[in-house]
Amino acid sequence: MFEGKNANAAPAMMAWADAPRTPGDASPRAVRFGPPYSLWRCLGALGILLVIAVINYVDRVTFHVLQVPIKAAFNLSDTQLGILTGTAFSLPYIAFSIPMGRIADYVNRKYMLMAALVIWAGMTAALGLANGFGTLVVLRMGVAVGEACCLPIIYSLIGDYFTSEKRSRAIAVLGTATPLGSMIGLSAGGLLGDTLGWQAAFLILGALSLSMVPVLALFFREPARSDARGRIATVKPPRLGRSIALLWELKSVRYGAIGAGFQALTSLTILHWSAPFYGRSYHLNITEIGMILGVTLGLAGGVGALAGGFVVDKLGMRDRRWMMWVPTITCFLTVPFALVQFLAGSLSVSIAAGVFAAFVMSVYVPAVHATAQLLVPSNLRAFTSAVIITLTAVVGSAVGGAAVGALSDLLTTRFAFGEDALRAAVCVSLVASLIAGICFLRASRFVAAEARQAQQDADAEGRE
Repeated sequence: MFEGKNANAAPAMMAWADAPRTPGDASPRAVRFGPPYSLWRCLGALGILLVIAVINYVDRVTFHVLQVPIKAAFNLSDTQLGILTGTAFSLPYIAFSIPMGRIADYVNRKYMLMAALVIWAGMTAALGLANGFGTLVVLRMGVAVGEACCLPIIYSLIGDYFTSEKRSRAIAVLGTATPLGSMIGLSAGGLLGDTLGWQAAFLILGALSLSMVPVLALFFREPARSDARGRIATVKPPRLGRSIALLWELKSVRYGAIGAGFQALTSLTILHWSAPFYGRSYHLNITEIGMILGVTLGLAGGVGALAGGFVVDKLGMRDRRWMMWVPTITCFLTVPFALVQFLAGSLSVSIAAGVFAAFVMSVYVPAVHATAQLLVPSNLRAFTSAVIITLTAVVGSAVGGAAVGALSDLLTTRFAFGEDALRAAVCVSLVASLIAGICFLRASRFVAAEARQAQQDADAEGRE
């Protein structure tokens, strides 16, 4: 499947990879996907990475729909649910993402990804054997440890398989993993939980995830690391302090990452709390909830991520500022749609608004990661992705998940909001999308100049 030249390609192929291209060049150089790989190898690699990323989210979000029967089984409070869906997952995810991203810039990423998959899939299956809140916390932390390695590695691999002209689209395809994984995890989790019980649901999904390990081992090949022009790069990553300083100096990466963190707070809050919301406000069972969330967060969110990547790619080639203007616009649009979703008195209106909210709130993912992959050196791609993912986990999950749960409990016990407490708490969290939009707007001021500088640095390095 992945036959083609490797990193030790012949000098002629290396010259082909290094050759400059002009917009009107109709030769194969103008349509190549990555140095010096075939179209089918690149698309095959993207397909395998997409499946693994989908599995990553399936195993992560299944807990969110199954929290309804888990809450009943162990008599948990909303604060405890917030810890399980947010803090217990986020803290180890945060602790391991950056170190694992740093390691991935040095080692064979394929084998590292295989090990991570074994860990998180095994822990997902083990959730079916949990016997209390403490066990659930430990196993959720285990899932997080494995998944902390996944996305930094995948974004780094995409950066090496695809040139900058096609990278946003590749990341957009990969960006559909979040909504697709959410759709499958929420729908399948709800159905399995209703028919076989929540324990069996975890065991089945964990076992299915483990089946991808031999596929990755047999059919995926590690690419060579390449620079901003798509040329083979061999320079080792700078020291940790210098790496952090380089990212901080790139203002579009800095503000884009902060914006991603705040927008993630909104999107993860809606992901974490939609199942309890529809259960309490509309008295639906978990199969019905899973189907609703599959359509809103899954299908609509997937289309939003995919469309966002293509729009960013197309507009970004005309003016790099569009790479940050697009998420600016969609962050501001998230607020009114999400408010209608959680405040509507009609289920059909809520679902319709949820479709639009999921669409616009998913657009930022390919924009942020494509911008970062464009601007940073190739030997910092995994580390950069890890930093962005860590920031989204800190702001979006560790803070947002537990804070919304605690606010819901407070509104219930102290202010007698009753069933409306959760919807009010979620609506308060939407302020984060407004902050995210401001951050992305700020980032748009610097992205064009920093993109030009990245290409100049790559050209200078190529001449050395």
